Amino acid sequence: MITDLFDFDELKTRKDFLIKRYKESLYRGEIQDGMRYGQGICVYSITRVYEGDWAEDKRHGKGYERFSNGNQYLGDYDMGKVSGKGLYTWTNGDTYDGEWVNGIKHGYGVWKGATGDSYIG
Repeated sequence: MITDLFDFDELKTRKDFLIKRYKESLYRGEIQDGMRYGQGICVYSITRVYEGDWAEDKRHGKGYERFSNGNQYLGDYDMGKVSGKGLYTWTNGDTYDGEWVNGIKHGYGVWKGATGDSYIG
């Protein structure tokens, strides 16, 4: 596991725990009615990883994602999209900690550059 969002060893003991292979990914977690639902980890062939909550086969709730380019996001998801509060970290050290709507930075947030620059608003 990458984060401490949940205990993977405990997750493996749940009655709905399954391992499911998709065309370009492998999911280990809870499945209901054939869909990802509850908690789980999905590892994609492009080296992307998502660890967190799922609903109706989509990222939903708290989650962590490491993208194939090394950038990371930790925060809220709503039906597959980054939405709510979250922290995005670029590989160069820049960060944005703030609000998101439908996968886009929206609302109040703080951007901090790796060189010390910042923006609040």
